[in-house]
Amino acid sequence: NWDAENMMWNTSSLTETVYDSSGYPKEEVTTQFGNDGYVQESKFEYTYDKNGYPTLSLKFMKSDSVIWINYSKTEYAFDANGNKLSEAVYMKSWDSTQVWIGSNKLENTFDNNNNLLSSTEYVWNFDSSEWLGSWRSVFTYNADQNPILEIDYQMEGIAWISYTKTEFSYDTTVSINNMLVPQGYREMGTNNMISQIVETSYNPELSSWTTSKSILLYYSNYIDAGIPSLNSLKMSIYPNPTTESFRVNGLARPSTLSVLDLTGKLMFTKVISSNEPISINSLPKGIYLVKINSGNVQISQKLVKK
Repeated sequence: NWDAENMMWNTSSLTETVYDSSGYPKEEVTTQFGNDGYVQESKFEYTYDKNGYPTLSLKFMKSDSVIWINYSKTEYAFDANGNKLSEAVYMKSWDSTQVWIGSNKLENTFDNNNNLLSSTEYVWNFDSSEWLGSWRSVFTYNADQNPILEIDYQMEGIAWISYTKTEFSYDTTVSINNMLVPQGYREMGTNNMISQIVETSYNPELSSWTTSKSILLYYSNYIDAGIPSLNSLKMSIYPNPTTESFRVNGLARPSTLSVLDLTGKLMFTKVISSNEPISINSLPKGIYLVKINSGNVQISQKLVKK
């Protein structure tokens, strides 16, 4: 925290991380600085499967600043391609039973192209001691693997009721890899340029959909003598899929490459040149996100290790 009176930074907290032999964090301890000095506040312990995907996260809190007490846990499940199938959070009861009680849960389904088909959220019902659905999103894709429809549902009683709908239109002549767009745009999973987004809401009284928002997206050519455009860079990753290594073609200068798994965890980063071999022998099979920063241009692309 900034000490305005003394014009200096004061340390307010400290997080220490221990890694396992594969380079994954297995324990994180956070301490807070107070009048009595540093006091340990929370601890996380992580477990992974043979492919390096997280399976369990345990959170502990200090009791009377002496004993670590189980506070919550999160259980994960991934498929062979690294897609997250489920994430369930439980809280430890504070009574004498000390049992795990459900809090919230997420379940996902995917198609053969690793596109997200549905995402369902659940909450724990204390009266019936079971998971009850609360929200669901269902996605549809076109032949270019672009999401074209998202329908959101809410649970009412024992039935899923349509709530909102979002439709996407594309200019399939333009690849997203040749565009300079915000990261959130890329995280939508599109492969081409979005031209229109239409949002509609369901009116139960009329039993019909009513348009609530229609957005037309316009783009301009990015021209700057000091910053190369994506078209001029023509960067590409190959081979993809791969088994041991890959290369990046079309780099005009040394660039920073980062490889992340689908949970967002950084696997490694390095400075590379065009067509330099990049080994991924140490990574388990699955899908990764490769980010390349070249000057003031950034591209992101999925990489599949078989």
